Amino acid sequence: MGKDSENRRRQGGRLKAPSTAPRQTTRLRAMVSSGEFLELPAVYDPLTARIAENAGFGTL
Repeated sequence: MGKDSENRRRQGGRLKAPSTAPRQTTRLRAMVSSGEFLELPAVYDPLTARIAENAGFGTL
């Protein structure tokens, strides 16, 4: 086995990429501190989240 496959196995089969995006908590704090009304629908599965996103609701 190669080194990459060993690393992938240790990480649960996923390769982790370095993240350059702001954390979701940072984005949420910025949205709340903006003073604008926030419409954040509650979604419980990926399909509903995709429907809400396509309907124009902001996502984190």
